[in-house]
Amino acid sequence: MRRSAALLITVALVAAACGDDNGDATSLDSCEDVADATIALVQDVIDELESMSPSDVGALTQGEEFPAFVEIEQRGIDLGMKAEELGCSDIDALVQERADRLEADPANGFTQLIVEGTRNGEDVMARLFR
Repeated sequence: MRRSAALLITVALVAAACGDDNGDATSLDSCEDVADATIALVQDVIDELESMSPSDVGALTQGEEFPAFVEIEQRGIDLGMKAEELGCSDIDALVQERADRLEADPANGFTQLIVEGTRNGEDVMARLFR
């Protein structure tokens, strides 16, 4: 059960991480740019999670809002809309190709799930909105 909750939150956060570095998805003009921005924001999610205390991560898994993740979610929504506008039907594959750029603490199972899911090419954006 614990792993399921962690996986659910991880997938949701990664899905929300489909935004660009500076929050301005309108400046992106190719699917490759969208994929680059997505990987950068996935790294932001990883970094944010690794900076949190275990009790804060627990609160996050219970639905408590944290400002950094509210912003990340909005950035993700904006980038998802940009990907749709550009017709990026291959966005998951493009993001998967860039997954080797991600860095996570090997001792942090939560962030390792994010890296693993991204490397496996999971459709994390769709999972958030299901």
